[in-house]
Amino acid sequence: MRALFWGLLIAAALWAGYWVVGSQALARSTAQWFAAQSAAGNGARAESIAVRGFPNRFDLTVSGLNLADPNSGFGWQAPFVQVFAMTWKPWHLIAAFAPEQLITTPRESLALTTTGMRGSLQLTPGPDLALNRIVLEASAPGLRSDLGWALSADRLVMSAETDPARPLALRIGLSV
Repeated sequence: MRALFWGLLIAAALWAGYWVVGSQALARSTAQWFAAQSAAGNGARAESIAVRGFPNRFDLTVSGLNLADPNSGFGWQAPFVQVFAMTWKPWHLIAAFAPEQLITTPRESLALTTTGMRGSLQLTPGPDLALNRIVLEASAPGLRSDLGWALSADRLVMSAETDPARPLALRIGLSV
């Protein structure tokens, strides 16, 4: 009975250590990415980066997100974006987006609103992490331009997945 107790205790300690090391690496690499983009002259800023989800998930939250390409004039701002991954399945990412976002182009600014926007990215486990499937869903999406036009829908689903019969082809779908 004592051997079982110590075995479980050691396994729990190893799992907790894996999560701590993984979460620190995720937070550090995200911060380094933002720093590298800024150093390269790209507008990439985040007010805060946090990782939670102990013990079975890596929940990354980037708050005060502002991405901009000064050369093209395109940009994206959001109060937050969250990316979730199970610790035992890091090749499947789920993202949750803020209900209000701002997209800038060289010609106009677009306010994107939704009551819920999420995405899922599934890669194929392996050294190359090839794309398996990607899905983006939005409930009540609306797009309003500062030039006076607007679009809205009840629901939007976009997806792309590999075609098993043709490895280099993707099946793409859109439902509005």
